[in-house]
Amino acid sequence: MKKRNVGIMKMMIIYLITLLFILTGCSVQKTNTIHLIPEGYEGNLVVIYNVEGKPPLKTKDGYQVVQYNDKGIALTSTPDAYYGTVNDKYFYVNPFSKRKEISQQCVFSAPNGSTQYNGGREFPFSHLIVTNDKKQCSHNFEVNGPRNLNIKDVEEIIKQELINSKTVNLSSFQKQYSLSF
Repeated sequence: MKKRNVGIMKMMIIYLITLLFILTGCSVQKTNTIHLIPEGYEGNLVVIYNVEGKPPLKTKDGYQVVQYNDKGIALTSTPDAYYGTVNDKYFYVNPFSKRKEISQQCVFSAPNGSTQYNGGREFPFSHLIVTNDKKQCSHNFEVNGPRNLNIKDVEEIIKQELINSKTVNLSSFQKQYSLSF
């Protein structure tokens, strides 16, 4: 009788572990972001999150919608990006709001990160690089990015945008910066 109970217990444990793997495997998170980029823009695209006084990102059909300005910047009060399997969509948008899809091979997802100034508020950011040069658009560009990738450029972009938006005070400017790959 005891052998039978032990056998049932083993089967139940195996069943529960299998069920756990199935359930956790089915709940894959996705990034779900639509990027609206000014027509013809080429270079860094930076979304700075958690910026007080800026509008939250709009959501359409389960996707966050990021609208970049003519400098490739988007400031938002949305606390952070969606994380997970990347299934983003990229579009050039003309002045009449007409969209033209951009190939995935023309977009490099650079490291995301966050920065904190004056020991205060943290500003997560997403960083992409887009090219409109069809000769550069390739699997290599999508995976490795441009040859001249310089993270220092992005640090300066973030610093200037936060100062211009009067989010941080220039007088006692101390920065903490971290990247995630």
